[in-house]
Amino acid sequence: MAQLPEPGLAKRIPATGDQSAAVLEWLGAAVPGFTLFRAHADGTLASVSDTWQAVTGLEPEACIGRLLADLVDPRDRVRVERLLERGAGASSGEARFSIPGPDGEGRLVMAMRGPDLSGDHGRDVVGIMRDVTAERAIERQLAAAYSYDMLTSIPNRTLFMDRL
Repeated sequence: MAQLPEPGLAKRIPATGDQSAAVLEWLGAAVPGFTLFRAHADGTLASVSDTWQAVTGLEPEACIGRLLADLVDPRDRVRVERLLERGAGASSGEARFSIPGPDGEGRLVMAMRGPDLSGDHGRDVVGIMRDVTAERAIERQLAAAYSYDMLTSIPNRTLFMDRL
């Protein structure tokens, strides 16, 4: 069994008395390609894990204190706001959205949120994000392969019937 890090080991997620930050940091390190975040009730990022930049392409220091909805593509803003909403009985949620990178290339990420484990009575939202850009590209390639003849690139019967 993997050993949990000490509570003060997390650099960007402050440790709490119940070691929830250490657990989250351990999860972020144990699962490659994932990053963790904590957002306040108003949607501002309170903290991110060490893998934030690898997944989102954004500098962690430039994101802390900003609204998560301001970091995403404007067309996806509503999805992020819904993800962070804490309605009655809402304990989890997920959304896909695009994060424009500094190089102009966007990354499609899948974010899931769950209840905050820190014991502050649900004022913060804890979430996990992963980059799904490559998966989306493969989905598009498979959809094209399903709808077009591989040899001639002519639309096939499946696409024809779908368009009727």
